[in-house]
Amino acid sequence: MYGYTHATQPTYCDASDNATVDYPADKMSQSASDRCKKLPVNLPELQELTFGPFYSGSPYLGNAGALPPGEGGFNANSGYFFMWHSHSERELVNFNIFPGGMLTFLIVEPPGTPIP
Repeated sequence: MYGYTHATQPTYCDASDNATVDYPADKMSQSASDRCKKLPVNLPELQELTFGPFYSGSPYLGNAGALPPGEGGFNANSGYFFMWHSHSERELVNFNIFPGGMLTFLIVEPPGTPIP
């Protein structure tokens, strides 16, 4: 997986940052030489960001970064959130109850996260 190292994801990379998980050889996934490489990411300064309740503070799935106090409380497992919605007001309510209708959230959780 891109960006994973032994320090951040020992499940995927050994101490020498070599992949420890076999990936399918279907030519649909990334090249084997790209696994466990560090991914350079330059994030802006904290003063330049607005934090939403679902932001984990990290660009990596399953890794939490440093956040100001009181931020990121709805993303305990550092997953990725996706939202589909309609901008038509009458489609966002069910029997005058908001939110409802055409408003859907999907969360991609890191591997090994227990789903109740």
